[in-house]
Amino acid sequence: MDAYSAATNIDNLLKSGRTNLLGVLVTILGLIVALTVSMAYYQNFLYAIGAVFTPLFAILFVSIFGLRQRLALGWNFAWWLIGVLAYSWLQRLDFVLGTTVLLLAGLSLGVYLTSLFVRKYPLLETDN
Repeated sequence: MDAYSAATNIDNLLKSGRTNLLGVLVTILGLIVALTVSMAYYQNFLYAIGAVFTPLFAILFVSIFGLRQRLALGWNFAWWLIGVLAYSWLQRLDFVLGTTVLLLAGLSLGVYLTSLFVRKYPLLETDN
């Protein structure tokens, strides 16, 4: 746990100027949570993060590095939703490389194949 980072963020919100004291309080709170909360809850939380971000990264990687274009937002959202649901289902397979690798490969292929049949749009560019 990065207690100092958490304390700095809290201090930025509260404007108290007591980052070190907040760091100690965050550390104590983290210790209490670690001693009292079952690791199963933490594991489920990590699976939820994987289920949300793995499809998002697959879509971004294919769009930015593969196609250099993007699908319409509706198509991207549909693939993201499919990926979130598939992540939970694929966990039951106990794939040797893990759920994330399997989902990245499958969803990337799906996004790429969809791009062959639907209209693509340019990526948004920023002035640097």
